[in-house]
Amino acid sequence: MKKVVSAICILVVMLAASVPALAANIQVVTEPQQIVSAGLVRISFSVTNDSAYEMRNISISGHGAGESADLYQQIVPPGGALSFSLRNIEITADMLGQQLIYTLNWSENDVPKSQSVAVDIGAEPVLPAVDMKATRTADKKFGKAGEKVILTYTLTNPGQQAMSEITITDSEISGSTPVAKNLSLEGGATSKTTFEYTLGSQDAVSRPIITYKLAGANKRLQLDPLSIAVVSVKLEISISQGSPSPEGVLFTIVLKNIGNQAVEKLRLTDELGNNVNEDLFRLDAGKDRTLSYPVSTSSLRNVFFKVTGMDTLGNAYEDKTRSYEVWPYVDPSHVSLSLIATVLTPLSDSGRMLVRFTVQNNSNVELTNATISEAELGTLETLDLLPLGQTMRERELLVGLPRELEFTLTASDPSGAQHSYQAKVTAAHVEEPVQPTPAPEAEAPEPEQQRLSGTLITVLIVLASLMAVAGVALLALSIYERRRNAAIEREDKAAELSRLKAAQRTEAPAFRKSAVDLGAQEVMQPKRAYVPPPQEAPSQLRGPRPQSAPYRQDENRGYIEREVKPKPMEAKQQPATEKLPHAPSGIRNRVRRVQPTDKQQ
Repeated sequence: MKKVVSAICILVVMLAASVPALAANIQVVTEPQQIVSAGLVRISFSVTNDSAYEMRNISISGHGAGESADLYQQIVPPGGALSFSLRNIEITADMLGQQLIYTLNWSENDVPKSQSVAVDIGAEPVLPAVDMKATRTADKKFGKAGEKVILTYTLTNPGQQAMSEITITDSEISGSTPVAKNLSLEGGATSKTTFEYTLGSQDAVSRPIITYKLAGANKRLQLDPLSIAVVSVKLEISISQGSPSPEGVLFTIVLKNIGNQAVEKLRLTDELGNNVNEDLFRLDAGKDRTLSYPVSTSSLRNVFFKVTGMDTLGNAYEDKTRSYEVWPYVDPSHVSLSLIATVLTPLSDSGRMLVRFTVQNNSNVELTNATISEAELGTLETLDLLPLGQTMRERELLVGLPRELEFTLTASDPSGAQHSYQAKVTAAHVEEPVQPTPAPEAEAPEPEQQRLSGTLITVLIVLASLMAVAGVALLALSIYERRRNAAIEREDKAAELSRLKAAQRTEAPAFRKSAVDLGAQEVMQPKRAYVPPPQEAPSQLRGPRPQSAPYRQDENRGYIEREVKPKPMEAKQQPATEKLPHAPSGIRNRVRRVQPTDKQQ
């Protein structure tokens, strides 16, 4: 039992020894209490010793703490307290929103101790960023050219953050120069900027664009357009003149307000002061009104219209139209006119032809301003007054190529109405009639076709050149071959002649006997003599030879040969030439004739 109690006591002592001492209690106070911006602050520390031992060798480390000998020498007994401060601690902008950590070091019963404490550095409060509000006003929305218009631009910052680099541009008002630039606006502030604009001849539209920077971001604001009109009071008058009729000429008048101001109390009158409209009326901008007004007259009348009224500014408005000729009515049946075109000389090679125009006027009224024209040739004849009866004019025309010509005769009657008549002729050469519809021109070859055609022509030219060179070469070879054969033949003849001469010297007796015999035979051969054909019988030159006549027809040479048999001669009187069967004809003719000796006879 004693042993058990002893063991329990030992265990209690061990547990008591294992319980750690209480740590120090550290309190931190800053001035200012909330650090939200950069600057110098004061940090105060209050340390309470909660342990059973004294706190000795006290020191603190951290931002701006340094070394303090006074603090190191302090002794804090158990349950005691110690207060000290760190003055003029610099807080920079990059420390905002972070924590400063300080560490308190000391010793208890020669045992080192430490404890850390954090000091919060607050961040700058984030203010809400609100976009700018802006308006633009003008003291007038219209005015006369040259007048001044004052525009006011009002900028408001509804938020708490400042706005900077504010620029106002309005291109149609201030041009390329900004209305304002490099402005700044604090939170909750309002700014006004004015600009004086001079009206020109045309309307202008204000389209302001405002750029600025807010909370580091670039912003852009565009206002709605505002039109500034130049006062314009203008009526457009369109008049359409009808054709003459027994009731007169009907005019259709259209009034349209093309200005930007209404015109009221409008009245329209003719050149005689007669009212076109009985009641006055108002015409707003962009509106129109159509009026009809008949005009009748027994003689020429120049009609114009005048419009009067008042604009919204109280200014009188007045305008008038050009004049229109109004002639008395003429019955179309009183006009009788015709045109005949006659070709006197057909189209020449130079493209000219002579044409006669015949105008037959059987009208009961006077016709004026008569013209004869053609579509391509233009006006050919002009007659201020077209006389009654027949009028002829001849005119040489430069037509050019053969084609169909259509001439038009126009003339005006006393009412101003025009009457037209046509006549057609054909411009053609005598030897070749002109087709009514000319054949369409051949389409120009495509560039690729032109290139192929040029290549083909080049190839053909090269082939022709090669063929010509080959022909010349063949001719030269032929001439060379003939000359070479002739030279060989001459060499053969010379060799044969040499052999014959050698044989003659060695075989003279036999040669002479053979020559005598051959000479006699040659003498006995019949001779062929040329006999001209008889003049009285030319048909025999080409016809068959008579049976009994000694003639022979030679178709190649075109004459008649007659065979003549010479009388036989004695051998001793006729020289003979020996024919060598192996010798050429030229060699045989050059062998001399020898007389036979008595012994040979």
